[in-house]
Amino acid sequence: MVSPPIYSRFFKGKTPYAVGKIGMSVLVQGLSTELCGTGVSITALWPATVIKSHVTTVHGVQSKIMRNPAIFGDACVAIAQETTDRLNGKCLIDEDYLRSIGITDFKKYRCDPDQEPPRMMPKEFPSLLVQEENVSLDINDK
Repeated sequence: MVSPPIYSRFFKGKTPYAVGKIGMSVLVQGLSTELCGTGVSITALWPATVIKSHVTTVHGVQSKIMRNPAIFGDACVAIAQETTDRLNGKCLIDEDYLRSIGITDFKKYRCDPDQEPPRMMPKEFPSLLVQEENVSLDINDK
């Protein structure tokens, strides 16, 4: 899925858009429990910076704040090569995921070779886990 980790600032100024994207993130986390142990997994990915696209070109977004789409593609390929259970249910950020597998030089992804684009995503995300995470309520018991 192409959806972000869940955090409060994402909603600001774009609530209708955020509802769809956050819904996808909830789907990733929910389906991960249903897929656990099946050999199939689900993961979400979102960019850390603005990614150059037709929309950024039309709107005249400055090159110095963007990366080229290859960073997202490289992250997708690496995720597809992972073992099924390791990333099941994760909502990842392209740059953070690539760093986690040892990629630390992001110069090749810059749209302006002399400028590292600013990160638009938080460096840390809140945990959505609760103390009762593994408590099961069997509503079928009589």
